[in-house]
Amino acid sequence: MVRKPLIDYLHHATVLALVGMAGWGLWLTGAVYVSRIGSTERIPYGSPDRESLTDATSRLVKQWKEANRQKAQEHAEAQK
Repeated sequence: MVRKPLIDYLHHATVLALVGMAGWGLWLTGAVYVSRIGSTERIPYGSPDRESLTDATSRLVKQWKEANRQKAQEHAEAQK
């Protein structure tokens, strides 16, 4: 029977330690995530006075549609 060199045992221990640390980190991340579900404040960007991304997007879309409508009217008047 051939005896394994010490480096094989060290490699095996290192791999197990890294896998264990990765598993522990994943477990900890999941535990923190689950513990915060439902308890976070819904204040956009940290300030209650700022508009949310949804509100800002809808405002920009309305402005874009209004600008396009005005351009179309101006173009129609110029064609007359």
